Amino acid sequence: MDESGTRCTRFLPTTRARRALFSTVIEQPQPERLRIGEGKISGYLSIFLAVISLGAVICFHFPEYFTTPEFRVVYPVEILRWVLLA
Repeated sequence: MDESGTRCTRFLPTTRARRALFSTVIEQPQPERLRIGEGKISGYLSIFLAVISLGAVICFHFPEYFTTPEFRVVYPVEILRWVLLA
């Protein structure tokens, strides 16, 4: 409000400006959900499993850096080697 007690509107945007401003926010496309049959789910799943497999191979080849000595005693090396080659 200004000194006379009336509402000051010179800094408020006009109706046209408000519509232009908010129409860009409203008209943005909504993200689509994953649907069965498009191949995106299997693609994401294969990338996830590939990263996990790569991590397992790196842990197997460099156990002194990526595993603890207590854990190395627990797992049998021959079974892990067979699982990684399968």
